[in-house]
Amino acid sequence: MQNKPMLAALLAVLSVPVCASNDLTAEATVTAATAYLSAQQSTLNISQQDLLEAKVLSQYQTQHNGINHLVYRQQVNGIEVSGGDIQINLDRQGEVINVHNFFVASAAQKANDAQASMPADQAILMAANHLNISVMMPTYRLTNESGINRAATFDGTGISKADIPVKLVYQPAANQQLKLAWDMQIQEGDNWWSLRLDADTGEVLSQYNWSAHASY
Repeated sequence: MQNKPMLAALLAVLSVPVCASNDLTAEATVTAATAYLSAQQSTLNISQQDLLEAKVLSQYQTQHNGINHLVYRQQVNGIEVSGGDIQINLDRQGEVINVHNFFVASAAQKANDAQASMPADQAILMAANHLNISVMMPTYRLTNESGINRAATFDGTGISKADIPVKLVYQPAANQQLKLAWDMQIQEGDNWWSLRLDADTGEVLSQYNWSAHASY
């Protein structure tokens, strides 16, 4: 009877998962993922500059199996490429399980410019007209522009049920060229529109209705 407490303590120690101590740190996981992508540049059809300019958009670990999930977002001169992501999954020891690559190859060579000739408020007005929202006057900015992508929030009155976030991105075109565009969200009726408009001409390059693809 006297040995039961010692036996219980021993069993408690043995029940701790041994593999937990082998998990990579978050920093080491990024290092392992980046090293793999760098070594696979030719296979993935990406350049060293593509990889150097990318940023880690998200990172988390699934607790029950230790799989690490990372998303790299492609950038050109600090401006995001819309939809330009690499998703890479690694096990708890840092071995790569799979990679899903949506980078534009040699993106910096395909970007048309870095300066928008059309102001954001004018682009919002053109987006509203495109969505058949009746509005005559441009909206106004609620926050100061921030960063290279000139991110800001505009008043949504008369256009959107919520204020309108705007930033510069590069939108891939059909010929794999990248066009500088204003990225924005407009909530109208039951629709939640995500749009990219050419930052020079105001042409709608891409639009997506998040509400139409939502599940509840």
